[in-house]
Amino acid sequence: MPATATRSRAKKPVAASASKKPANLRNLKAAYRAWGKSRDKANIEPLQKLMADSFRIASMDETSPGLAFAADRPSKPQSIAYLTGIFDDWEMVHYTPQTFVEQGNKIAMFGKCAYKNKKTRKTVECWIANLWEFRNGKLVSMVDVFDSAKAAAAATP
Repeated sequence: MPATATRSRAKKPVAASASKKPANLRNLKAAYRAWGKSRDKANIEPLQKLMADSFRIASMDETSPGLAFAADRPSKPQSIAYLTGIFDDWEMVHYTPQTFVEQGNKIAMFGKCAYKNKKTRKTVECWIANLWEFRNGKLVSMVDVFDSAKAAAAATP
């Protein structure tokens, strides 16, 4: 091959949906970093910016003391109240995402968190899992699963 000749490889076009995936994960991880800096007040601005107007949360529907926030929230304003309501009774000690799994328009996060109850001063650490669904780069839902028995025990004097 002559020295002046070069090989060029045609770049394959990237589908619009495929290009959104890394951005969704990157944006969600940034929102978790901000959330993890919360201590006694929810730091949800990055997460709130990702939420579609139709965003909703499904949770444990827990009625135990100190867990009133953990109920299904069918609207964005109610979902924001869910996230900020955690800090009515709890102070975050840490929130540590450990694994992210992405499949299609869904991202699952598995990690650990610890909170201190403001009334009993008891601290609880437990596993947590969140399943997020994106549509057109915006969050439309989240399922929140945590060890509600451990949290209820820490909220009980």
